[in-house]
Amino acid sequence: MPYRLLTSTVALTKARHCLDRCPPTLKGCHNKTKKTMNSIATLLTILAPVIVIPMTVLTFYLRSLRDIHTLHYDGCMRRMESLEASVVELRHQVAVWQRDFTCKEEWLRECMYARKRIEHWSEVTSRLEANMKILLQKSVNEESES
Repeated sequence: MPYRLLTSTVALTKARHCLDRCPPTLKGCHNKTKKTMNSIATLLTILAPVIVIPMTVLTFYLRSLRDIHTLHYDGCMRRMESLEASVVELRHQVAVWQRDFTCKEEWLRECMYARKRIEHWSEVTSRLEANMKILLQKSVNEESES
């Protein structure tokens, strides 16, 4: 017998004993109450298994659903943490890979840019040198003429 059914039956039995021990002057007042209590007790005794058994089944069913949900949630959280760790590792590897390969490309690009700048400055200096030679020859020619 389930505990709840037992306690409700015990409570009703105590209520009946209480009514039975009432003083005789109050027994007339409680006659209807006693009949009502007896009918309620009978009704509860009949309906208690109808209510308690499905409620017990529902309780165990809901508890098992909660346990299953908790297990699935824990499993999903472990997978998510593993996935996040893998993503962090992947980001690190991609950064290392980019640094290894893009640095070489940038180095080549900067070398080409530096080579172009050196060629440009060598052209500028050769023009300046040519202009200075021309100016020097003009000044030497002017001095020799004077």
